[in-house]
Amino acid sequence: MPLPGLTLRAARHADLAAIRRLVDEAIPEPDGARLAATTERIARTLDLCVVAEYRESTIGHISCWQDEMLGVVGSHMVSKPYRGLGAGGALLAHTVKQARDLGLRLLEVSFDAEACRASHLYERHGFRPIGSHSPDGWNRYERRLDGPT
Repeated sequence: MPLPGLTLRAARHADLAAIRRLVDEAIPEPDGARLAATTERIARTLDLCVVAEYRESTIGHISCWQDEMLGVVGSHMVSKPYRGLGAGGALLAHTVKQARDLGLRLLEVSFDAEACRASHLYERHGFRPIGSHSPDGWNRYERRLDGPT
């Protein structure tokens, strides 16, 4: 059950500063180029980006981009004080529904193998591992969208 009072809405350009703070918080010792590239990609794909708000503050976001019939989750973050309270799951469920509504057949996500909580979250939402993404220890998960919900 998500945090009572949590709202999800489509991201706007005005949200980019808050999203950048979330990305900066989530990437340990952030590399400025990586942070800038992530923020730039989110800015280009705002039509598939959703923010989570609680008490008028942006506490999380999820961004996705579409490649033909494939949706790729590019960034999915919740501020540390709000992790484990349902915001990440609410964002993910919203994105799965949005991808299904767009007629996408598959949704993919990659994340650091050390992110144990992330793997449990994605598995609870129907994602399955499809192997290692890179020698750097990134995991790839996918969810088929063309079957039953």
